[in-house]
Amino acid sequence: APGPAALARAAALLAAAEIPAEIPAEGADGAEAMAAALTTAHASMVRLHEETPGLAPYQEARLLRLRATALGMRLQASQSEEHVASAFAEVDLLYAFATRHEIVGQISGARLLRASTYAVSGDLPAAITEIDALIDLLKAHGPAWHLPRTLGLRGRFQLGLQDAQAAHADLAEALRLAAGWSADVVDAARLHGDLAEACMHLGRPDEALRHLTRSAELDLRHGSRTAAFCTYSNAAQLSLDLGRFEDCIALLDSLLADPGVAAGELDDRLVAQLRLSRARALHAAEDLKAATAEFAALAAESAGWDDDPGSHAMIAAETAMLLGESGEFGRAREAADQALAAHARAPRYEPLSNCLRELARLQVQQQGPDGLADALADLAEAGRIADEARAAGYKARGRSLDTALAYEHGRVNAYAGEYETALAALEKALALLGEPAEGDRAEEWAECVRLAGAVEGIYLERPAPALTRLDAAVSHLTALGHTGESEALTSLAAQLRDEE
Repeated sequence: APGPAALARAAALLAAAEIPAEIPAEGADGAEAMAAALTTAHASMVRLHEETPGLAPYQEARLLRLRATALGMRLQASQSEEHVASAFAEVDLLYAFATRHEIVGQISGARLLRASTYAVSGDLPAAITEIDALIDLLKAHGPAWHLPRTLGLRGRFQLGLQDAQAAHADLAEALRLAAGWSADVVDAARLHGDLAEACMHLGRPDEALRHLTRSAELDLRHGSRTAAFCTYSNAAQLSLDLGRFEDCIALLDSLLADPGVAAGELDDRLVAQLRLSRARALHAAEDLKAATAEFAALAAESAGWDDDPGSHAMIAAETAMLLGESGEFGRAREAADQALAAHARAPRYEPLSNCLRELARLQVQQQGPDGLADALADLAEAGRIADEARAAGYKARGRSLDTALAYEHGRVNAYAGEYETALAALEKALALLGEPAEGDRAEEWAECVRLAGAVEGIYLERPAPALTRLDAAVSHLTALGHTGESEALTSLAAQLRDEE
């Protein structure tokens, strides 16, 4: 029969287009290659549709659905304005056909695709309007099994609109309804994953952790090992963020002990990510020796990732910091040099700057003035990276690299007893930061003022200007409502007054 064969062929075309052989790992080229593959697949489906005689209406509707899905996925891959109209046109074709033939499931499917197309094209309010209407339709006329996934999609749209409360309500309801259907009808693992995200936005990390774990369990049960391990990896990271180091390590140990890992059945980068999380958890749990050993092993392995020097740069940079913490500055330098070499191929300005500044701090903290020359060399290197970043127009996610560097110059010189130099560097950092305004985060500025006050008032024994600085800062912070940030300054000022 030509119908089933045509449908099977169309489904195979779509599946093949999702993973074209020549796709690069990721990035713009990968998206372009996928969009091109989907364009070709769609053209083949249209030809197949035209050349297949005697299709029953339900078969034709499924073919139209596959065609519309291909163009929807192309839009998602390319994010290109020029692909929007054709995606909508194909959805409209499906909707008109399904309506004419009263194929309820495909009417719902078309509207779901339309809502998704609005969302992918950046019009979330229109997506919500469309999906609201669909939910009303499903509640009135069915099919009931479409409701959980439709509510789930609306939940995702709400997350996109940053309405975590509404998202949570939709996703929880979707999950409740999903319990009445089999796993191949509703992707409960996805619902749990999205609920975890909503919980995080709502500040409910414990609940998020439960949903992540459940999501991973379901993926594992249904044979999606890679998805399960990715989700478990996120759960481990969340445990780590919550300070549950032992739980995190136990989870990662159990994952890494999985026979599939030893047999090399799992993606090696994913395994490396699990090991990286484990090393970070060991570090957080103050098992510095085990953490350093794992980091060093990962740095050695990642050196061979020719397709991903950026990850190697980050791993080697973290390794360098741990070695520095252990006082192994020779090995730390070697790791930092590896990181710098990889950074030259794939810039990672922030992690490299952080690494070099931290090494500088650790060296003078542990060695005092004897470590100053090496520390200043590290800071000079960090300065070069800040210059590179500025030239490349890079904006740091955290504090600016220049400010962080000036502050570290202050701290390093203070540790080494070079107080005048330290104070000058801190003055520079404060000038770069500027006084915080309403709504600004003030911790960094307050810490800079505190250190400058301590250097000036205690070590340089000039309490009067130090107190002037501290009192002005406290007034400024208090006026902005930053009472927490001013506490350390108030206490330092009190200490200086006592000593006067």
